[in-house]
Amino acid sequence: MNWLLKLTNQDQFLYHGTNNEFNPQNWRSVNDSTNTTTFALVKTTRYGIFLTNNQNFAKEFGSKIIKVKANLQNTAILNKELKSNFVNSIDPYSERELWLLAKYSQHSWGLFENAVGEKFVQWLKNEGYDSATFDETIPINESEVEGTTIVVFNPKLLTIIS
Repeated sequence: MNWLLKLTNQDQFLYHGTNNEFNPQNWRSVNDSTNTTTFALVKTTRYGIFLTNNQNFAKEFGSKIIKVKANLQNTAILNKELKSNFVNSIDPYSERELWLLAKYSQHSWGLFENAVGEKFVQWLKNEGYDSATFDETIPINESEVEGTTIVVFNPKLLTIIS
């Protein structure tokens, strides 16, 4: 993840794509949204502000691209070990449903949604992280768009450029 080294470079920017009206004063770390799935529209609550280092990747999430500088100090790299540590922090008896959702989450972004997302982001904050990152690929027609997603937990760590 070379971009982690570049975040301290003043020329490094991150991008957020949206189709919604954007007001920088209303940027929150918890957002309700509606996602399109194969079967239906699904309402969800996401914990964190989703950004990417790839402007083309951001365009897949909306035609309005917001460019930001990020002042991140400790970014968690979402991998199997980190996910396992989080899952092991949940009591599989008293929090069975949450434990199952976290353990069997198929996509990294799923760890930032609804009750799992609330618990995961709080756990990451308690571990000293201000953000998390993971790579993902979006299939588009005959090709794919790759990007690194950076989830920022506090909007005050972001400076909006445009």
